[in-house]
Amino acid sequence: LSLHGEVQKEVVAALLEERYGVRARFAETSTLCIERVLATGSSIALIGQRGNPYLAGVGLHMPAAFIAATARRASATASARGCTHGR
Repeated sequence: LSLHGEVQKEVVAALLEERYGVRARFAETSTLCIERVLATGSSIALIGQRGNPYLAGVGLHMPAAFIAATARRASATASARGCTHGR
């Protein structure tokens, strides 16, 4: 069974125990793949504009320097694990 994180482990364990009386044990969580963006990206959602239905605004900017520095480290790990996303 392949799960995507600690929360899914908790939900599956609770359901197995509640519905079937089965106590589940899981292996230690490990990272299989890290996906990285290939270029600088930014976006902003302002209150009341461009279809933002929420009473809050949010903005995000990921500079290329940060991406380049982290992508090199992640690339070696991803290659070792057989990850091909973002290539």
